[in-house]
Amino acid sequence: MPTKGNVKFKYRIVVNDDTARPYRIEKKEWIFWYKAGVFSSLESAERELRELAKLEILRPGTVVSEYTEQDFLVDKLKGN
Repeated sequence: MPTKGNVKFKYRIVVNDDTARPYRIEKKEWIFWYKAGVFSSLESAERELRELAKLEILRPGTVVSEYTEQDFLVDKLKGN
């Protein structure tokens, strides 16, 4: 089953004004961005960003992949 890219969420890393923790992760909900955490290094912020994205995919009800009638027809034409 090909992934259709239906997972929709937005996170971003922003440079914070705090010198002790210069990186901030923000999550977009509806139309506004909300702070999801602050970090002292870019690597730790990126690591947390990947973890948040993984948890978002695992949330119940999230569509990760979809098998449509078009996919079925392609499989039939390929002989699967």
